[in-house]
Amino acid sequence: MIKQSKKDPYCVCIFFLRINIFKKYISLLVFLSFTNSVSAAEQDQQIWIQTVLTSPIIEKDHPLSVSLEYQPRHSNDLSRNDVSILRPALTYKYNSKFSFTLGYFSQHAYDFAEIERRLWQQVQFFEELSLFEYQLRIRLEQRIRRNSIINGTDDSQVLSRIRFAFRLQTKQNFYGFSPFLIDEIMFNIDDSKSTGFSKINAGYDQNRIFLGVTKQIASRLSVDFGYMNSNILKGDGSTFLIHAGFANFLLKL
Repeated sequence: MIKQSKKDPYCVCIFFLRINIFKKYISLLVFLSFTNSVSAAEQDQQIWIQTVLTSPIIEKDHPLSVSLEYQPRHSNDLSRNDVSILRPALTYKYNSKFSFTLGYFSQHAYDFAEIERRLWQQVQFFEELSLFEYQLRIRLEQRIRRNSIINGTDDSQVLSRIRFAFRLQTKQNFYGFSPFLIDEIMFNIDDSKSTGFSKINAGYDQNRIFLGVTKQIASRLSVDFGYMNSNILKGDGSTFLIHAGFANFLLKL
């Protein structure tokens, strides 16, 4: 019996098909980003800096860990501190492919007034291919919005939103850097009471596309940095586009 070679034409065709699909996906995202930037009624240039500290609680069969994220954002064409975000979380790693997370979120304006709080639940899937590794993430949020700060009335309410994120990263390093792509899309489940910019409509909320590289600085410290394009559908039906440089520092304690 003759064994089939690992390099038979079928395997080669499948390999190049995957590469071709990936290239088309990248081209589509770049095209959509360009289209959005041309048609957007309002745009802003921002900087997002994120620091995440992670520490294990249990390290045996099913690891349990805690994390704390702090993220300041600079907006208005980088001229002011816009918001700061705190996001503590508890993550349970079921196996090498699945993890589950419960978290809390607090967002403060540049004048330290609290804008929004959230509870969130997340499931994440990990997989490795021959050339790439990818992650799929589904997150459900309960958003406790303080509309009284925005429009002067006491009409705070709890709104739900679901977020789908996909991350694709090369396993090949280029001078120590690994390119990656993240595409995240969000959908509102509820309508809000507020009006104007702060109004939320059920349905499509926003789409974020990240293009960047990751670098392992030390055994417990890595950094992701690059460019983000965010297309936001405002409550009045117009589009708000964000061009942002981002840097995410990940430290394992």
